[in-house]
Amino acid sequence: MAEYPPEFYPYSDLPEETSFRILELLPGKEDDTVSVVLHLSNLKDHPKYEAMSYTWGNAMSKASFLCDGMPIEATTNLHAGLTHLRLQTESRFLWVDALW
Repeated sequence: MAEYPPEFYPYSDLPEETSFRILELLPGKEDDTVSVVLHLSNLKDHPKYEAMSYTWGNAMSKASFLCDGMPIEATTNLHAGLTHLRLQTESRFLWVDALW
C-alpha cells in the first residue's frame, strides 16, 4: 500500500473555533485493513464520540491504514489502538490526538 505523507492529505481548515474532526472507525475483523472516515463536526451540535489518546511511545514507528479511502502512514500506536477498538459490525466514532 502506498502511503501519503500528511502534507498531501486533502483536508481544509476548520471553519469555526468550535469545529473539530471526528474519526469514524469503520467496522472490520482483526485481520482487515483499518479504515476510517474523517467527519467535520461542531461542539454546538453535541456529537457523540469517544476520546482516544495515543501519543505515547515511539512516534517514529509507522503503520499504514486507509483514511477516506486513501492510504496514509501514522504511528503504530494509533494503528494498534484503532485495531483494538474496532468493532466487527458497526462504526465507532472517535476523537484522537492527531492522525500523524
